[in-house]
Amino acid sequence: MITTVRSGFLNQLITIAVFLDIAAFDNIDPFILLEDLKEIGNSAHFRKFVENLISVRYLNFVIDGELHDPYNTYKNTPQGFILSSLLFDIYLRNLDQ
Repeated sequence: MITTVRSGFLNQLITIAVFLDIAAFDNIDPFILLEDLKEIGNSAHFRKFVENLISVRYLNFVIDGELHDPYNTYKNTPQGFILSSLLFDIYLRNLDQ
Protein backbone atom coordinates (compact mmCIF):
# COMPACT_ATOMS: atom_id res chain seq x y z
CA MET A 1 0.00 0.00 0.00
CA ILE A 2 2.84 2.37 0.82
CA THR A 3 4.31 1.78 -2.64
CA THR A 4 0.97 2.58 -4.27
CA VAL A 5 0.58 5.80 -2.30
CA ARG A 6 4.14 6.94 -3.03
CA SER A 7 3.83 6.05 -6.69
CA GLY A 8 0.55 7.94 -6.94
CA PHE A 9 2.08 10.95 -5.21
CA LEU A 10 5.09 10.99 -7.55
CA ASN A 11 2.87 10.63 -10.61
CA GLN A 12 0.35 13.19 -9.31
CA LEU A 13 -2.42 10.58 -9.14
CA ILE A 14 -5.18 10.33 -6.58
CA THR A 15 -5.00 7.29 -4.31
CA ILE A 16 -8.03 6.25 -2.29
CA ALA A 17 -8.05 3.68 0.50
CA VAL A 18 -11.03 2.37 2.43
CA PHE A 19 -10.66 0.70 5.83
CA LEU A 20 -13.33 -1.26 7.62
CA ASP A 21 -13.22 -2.07 11.31
CA ILE A 22 -16.09 -4.32 12.31
CA ALA A 23 -15.04 -4.88 15.93
CA ALA A 24 -14.56 -8.46 14.90
CA PHE A 25 -12.91 -10.01 17.89
CA ASP A 26 -15.31 -8.34 20.33
CA ASN A 27 -18.38 -10.01 18.89
CA ILE A 28 -17.49 -13.68 18.64
CA ASP A 29 -20.15 -15.88 20.26
CA PRO A 30 -18.17 -18.64 22.00
CA PHE A 31 -20.90 -21.24 21.60
CA ILE A 32 -21.02 -20.80 17.82
CA LEU A 33 -17.22 -20.83 17.59
CA LEU A 34 -16.98 -24.03 19.62
CA GLU A 35 -19.52 -25.71 17.33
CA ASP A 36 -17.53 -24.52 14.31
CA LEU A 37 -14.34 -25.98 15.77
CA LYS A 38 -16.11 -29.29 16.36
CA GLU A 39 -17.56 -29.24 12.84
CA ILE A 40 -14.14 -28.88 11.21
CA GLY A 41 -12.68 -31.72 13.27
CA ASN A 42 -10.71 -30.10 16.10
CA SER A 43 -10.04 -32.29 19.10
CA ALA A 44 -12.05 -32.03 22.31
CA HIS A 45 -8.84 -31.05 24.11
CA PHE A 46 -8.26 -28.06 21.80
CA ARG A 47 -11.94 -27.04 21.98
CA LYS A 48 -11.76 -27.07 25.80
CA PHE A 49 -8.66 -24.86 25.63
CA VAL A 50 -10.52 -22.36 23.43
CA GLU A 51 -13.61 -22.56 25.64
CA ASN A 52 -11.55 -21.75 28.73
CA LEU A 53 -9.95 -18.89 26.85
CA ILE A 54 -13.08 -17.14 25.58
CA SER A 55 -16.19 -18.29 27.45
CA VAL A 56 -15.94 -16.39 30.73
CA ARG A 57 -13.18 -13.91 31.31
CA TYR A 58 -12.79 -11.36 34.05
CA LEU A 59 -11.46 -7.95 33.10
CA ASN A 60 -10.20 -5.40 35.58
CA PHE A 61 -10.14 -1.68 34.88
CA VAL A 62 -8.11 1.05 36.51
CA ILE A 63 -9.87 4.41 36.30
CA ASP A 64 -8.21 7.50 37.73
CA GLY A 65 -5.70 5.28 39.50
CA GLU A 66 -8.40 3.23 41.24
CA LEU A 67 -8.95 -0.48 40.61
CA HIS A 68 -12.62 -1.22 39.96
CA ASP A 69 -14.52 -4.46 40.46
CA PRO A 70 -13.97 -7.14 37.80
CA TYR A 71 -16.15 -7.02 34.71
CA ASN A 72 -17.29 -10.38 33.32
CA THR A 73 -17.30 -10.88 29.57
CA TYR A 74 -18.90 -13.84 27.86
CA LYS A 75 -17.83 -13.24 24.29
CA ASN A 76 -14.75 -12.17 22.35
CA THR A 77 -11.21 -13.35 21.92
CA PRO A 78 -8.29 -11.74 23.70
CA GLN A 79 -6.78 -8.81 21.86
CA GLY A 80 -3.26 -9.63 20.72
CA PHE A 81 -3.71 -13.37 21.26
CA ILE A 82 -1.95 -15.21 18.45
CA LEU A 83 -4.96 -17.46 17.69
CA SER A 84 -7.57 -14.67 17.66
CA SER A 85 -7.28 -14.04 13.90
CA LEU A 86 -7.47 -17.75 13.09
CA LEU A 87 -10.47 -18.25 15.39
CA PHE A 88 -12.21 -15.29 13.74
CA ASP A 89 -11.55 -16.75 10.27
CA ILE A 90 -13.08 -20.04 11.40
CA TYR A 91 -16.03 -18.17 12.90
CA LEU A 92 -16.73 -16.42 9.57
CA ARG A 93 -16.13 -19.38 7.28
CA ASN A 94 -19.87 -19.85 6.64
CA LEU A 95 -20.67 -16.15 6.33
CA ASP A 96 -22.12 -16.56 2.85
CA GLN A 97 -24.80 -18.87 4.26
